[in-house]
Amino acid sequence: MAAVDERKRIASADDAEGVSLAPRRIGPIRGLLKLLVQADASRSKLNRLAAVLILAAAIMAFAFLGYVLPKLLL
Repeated sequence: MAAVDERKRIASADDAEGVSLAPRRIGPIRGLLKLLVQADASRSKLNRLAAVLILAAAIMAFAFLGYVLPKLLL
């Protein structure tokens, strides 16, 4: 019950300051940072492996866009 009262007090203080309580969307940079943390700090080896594979795929995609694609076009 005290947590609900605290949340209401914070919400009313935020409303007075004009702060929106809308949930934040996760952008691509924040998602990438989340994967980095998950690859390092996750207890599950499967989650770590998945995060590392996604990061490796993202690095390969950037390498393709930055090096291979210009070679093919020129």
